[in-house]
Amino acid sequence: AEFRAAVATGRLFVAVRAGEVLGLLDAVSGRLARVFVRPEWAAQGLGRWLALVALGMGVGASDAPRAEDRRPPQQAASR
Repeated sequence: AEFRAAVATGRLFVAVRAGEVLGLLDAVSGRLARVFVRPEWAAQGLGRWLALVALGMGVGASDAPRAEDRRPPQQAASR
């Protein structure tokens, strides 16, 4: 029930073929959060397709911090 509710509310996008889940995209607070694709379906555009569907449904781009934002802050030299 929770899975279906997440799909219905646009928080979860699922790619299914013949009843088998091939990949999914999780949106948190209206932003792309995580994409999972079964290894045998990797590098075939499925993740990109899920992202395009989510973006088309109004989900925004990720707020993930940039590499420079992940560096530890510089400590001031003690005098």
